[in-house]
Amino acid sequence: MIDLNDANWQPIVESDRLVLVSFWAPWCGPCRNFHPTVQTLSQHFARKVLFARINVDDFPDLCDRFEVRTIPQLILFQAGREHKRLIGIQSELVMTRLLYRVLE
Repeated sequence: MIDLNDANWQPIVESDRLVLVSFWAPWCGPCRNFHPTVQTLSQHFARKVLFARINVDDFPDLCDRFEVRTIPQLILFQAGREHKRLIGIQSELVMTRLLYRVLE
């Protein structure tokens, strides 16, 4: 999983790859509980989806840009454009189905 920042956001998220960005914070209990699920999916889909995360406390401008008000929050980007947004903890099954649907 790649840690995003102001410098690497554009070349990573706005690339031609499918990118799943996790918006999180270290103090967020649900974010910490959800992280293992995202890690598991990142291993399973490593060849087809790039997984990244951004600490909302460190990069509030990016959070404002994408109107992230609640964490954990996942945004799936395709060619730099938002494709799907998931707010809150999601099951591994829900996320797996979503990724397979997008990859079809």
